[in-house]
Amino acid sequence: MKDSPCSKTELKIIPTDGGNVLHGYLKNNPEKIDIHEVYFSTIQKDQIRGWKMHKKMTVNLIVPIGKVKIHLIQDKDNSSDYQRYEEVLSQSPYFRLCISPGVWFAFEGLSKFESLICNIADMPHDPKEVVRKDFSFFC
Repeated sequence: MKDSPCSKTELKIIPTDGGNVLHGYLKNNPEKIDIHEVYFSTIQKDQIRGWKMHKKMTVNLIVPIGKVKIHLIQDKDNSSDYQRYEEVLSQSPYFRLCISPGVWFAFEGLSKFESLICNIADMPHDPKEVVRKDFSFFC
């Protein structure tokens, strides 16, 4: 994503008998995450959840099951001049998407079945630190 407010870290999938091992985070990687909370959420096909924007939290998203489109908005000083970005998370390609504080994002389920989203957060969930808007707000 050129000029994106996010970064991507390629993750390993290790094939084993009976199923794969999917990496999520390795402490000795150059990207350091001060892990305070890891949580999972699910999304159904064609469902959209968002918009949300964290004021302080850095969000690190992984989709180990299914396929999810992440809609991203870089909103500059609440003006109507903002940049849109999209990323698709799944096992192919398999990566972690790091979303900085201040970036609006929404999830869209793309799989025929329920998709699983993992967030590795650098602070515990705090409802006062997140701002939410209906998906139609930026449309």
